Amino acid sequence: MTILTLSVRAPLLFFAFIFVLLALLGCGAAGSSSATQNTTPNNPETWQIRHYQVECTGVGVFTCLQVKQVGSEGWTYFYDAIVGFDYQWGYNYTIAVRVDDIPPAQLMADGASTTTTLLELVERSQELATTVFDFAVGQYGAGALEKTSDDTYRILGGKLLQCAALDCASIDSLLVQEMAMLLELKHNEDPSLPLRLSQIKCSAARSTFRESCL
Repeated sequence: MTILTLSVRAPLLFFAFIFVLLALLGCGAAGSSSATQNTTPNNPETWQIRHYQVECTGVGVFTCLQVKQVGSEGWTYFYDAIVGFDYQWGYNYTIAVRVDDIPPAQLMADGASTTTTLLELVERSQELATTVFDFAVGQYGAGALEKTSDDTYRILGGKLLQCAALDCASIDSLLVQEMAMLLELKHNEDPSLPLRLSQIKCSAARSTFRESCL
């Protein structure tokens, strides 16, 4: 009688063990799936972007956006691109963006550690053509202004700038002397047209420009 009881219980114990093992594996897979489903992308941020760019330096000299998060005080320079965002001088923007970390294996020397992607263009408003703003140029090296005609210059390979004859002659002279300049500018009624020079507010050698003019 004892032998019969053992022979019946052995298969039952084996199948019970298999059932428990499968249940545990199923729980583990479900937990893994749940963790994956609970992973959410970085929270979006809402940025304001100013109507003009600034000269900045990193790997070379170029123009940077001026940005700040909604509700914050000061403007900061943004050195990288915003994927999907088409910036135009002369407009103020409010945008929603997502900022993602770049995997360590994909980081480049002297490159950004994050990527910024446009999620939504919340608002775009044209700045008044009567607004004047300061633009420092030439403070990081020669070649910031390229003359394209008698009255027109290109700023760091991008936006065009127009000036009156006497002002253009002054710019030419300062460029020959390799001086940095603080220019007072205005947008055109049509922001796609060149900027307009109001005056040259200050000029100085690059080594003393910040102390003398900013």
